[in-house]
Amino acid sequence: DIHAAVDSEDITFQSLVYNADETQNFATYRGGLAVAGESGLTVFSATGRQTLIQTLNMTAPQLLTSARCILVYELNGNDFALYNSFVRITAGSTEAPISCAAISDAGWFAIATQDASFASVAVYDKHSDLKAEHFIKGYITGLSLNSEGDLLAILTTDATNGIYQSKISLYHPGTDT
Repeated sequence: DIHAAVDSEDITFQSLVYNADETQNFATYRGGLAVAGESGLTVFSATGRQTLIQTLNMTAPQLLTSARCILVYELNGNDFALYNSFVRITAGSTEAPISCAAISDAGWFAIATQDASFASVAVYDKHSDLKAEHFIKGYITGLSLNSEGDLLAILTTDATNGIYQSKISLYHPGTDT
């Protein structure tokens, strides 16, 4: 019986106001919402209160969240920034275009860059210090960090003698294994 399994409640919805544009990304963050677009980054708490409004100089911002922070980066651009609910923690630029990124619940993050001559992944710890840089053969199609940030998975695609191969490589940041 559906009535026995469903409770009814009065729910009041509150309006969330943010600058709308065509390149927006949305993600949940600490029970609230993070919105990134050309016009900037807006973070809302679980109660709907705006806790951060930050201008971004990005035309194709991508948004990743973890239990600890928010990572915003420019897809095929060179800029990235890390935020918490209230402030920007750090920002940086890469020499080659950013192809993808990953973030862990502990605050570690990884940025993959790719151009015609090389691909690499830079891994930063929870203090935003560079801990490792891995140079990769092939095209990086995905990254993932475990929740502690001490295990990095890199998905690559490459062609050898006309045969395409996909490969998942696992690294402990700061080591070659």
